Amino acid sequence: MPPESLLIPVIVDSVKRYPSFDMSRCNYLSIDLDTPRPGWAIQIRQFVVPFLMLRLGGILFEPIGGGLFDSPQKIAELFVYLEGEGTLLVDMEDVWLPNFVLRRGDARVGDVFRVSSQLFESALLFREGRLRVRDFIERCERDLENVRYSEGETAAFLKWREMEILAAREQYPKSDALAFRSSERSGGLERL
Repeated sequence: MPPESLLIPVIVDSVKRYPSFDMSRCNYLSIDLDTPRPGWAIQIRQFVVPFLMLRLGGILFEPIGGGLFDSPQKIAELFVYLEGEGTLLVDMEDVWLPNFVLRRGDARVGDVFRVSSQLFESALLFREGRLRVRDFIERCERDLENVRYSEGETAAFLKWREMEILAAREQYPKSDALAFRSSERSGGLERL
């Protein structure tokens, strides 16, 4: 089994428990660059080749400095550092995973799991409609031993989310002038 820090972290966002759809939507950290930027290099064996980056898309699986996202500060640092120049964007995207993959179906919203790149690739192919449900389920069953619940990262992401919500509330204070109130007369909401 690969080291935990080389597995891809996914965060449970929504758990569905229907007879025909027993899966969970999971978020992951992605990075995008759509502004051309010089100063990049690619290394293949002993050769380093400089190039102009035109587009970049990828999946982030470690904080700055490596390891796990085991503190809200490591998560926040990633956003600040990578988005600091204004050309890179860190975002949350999603994939679906069968519930049996996530602690045998006992996952809760906010739980963080580390999954292998092979399982993650299968989830991307499934999301894009390039892998049938039955084939996706079979691949997940074969790769179960490479799925780990990450207790420290679960706590860190929950705390980071809480901090982000508080920061947003402080940045945009509530204005009574913009508030909605319930109106029995109109049967719904109306602006004050």
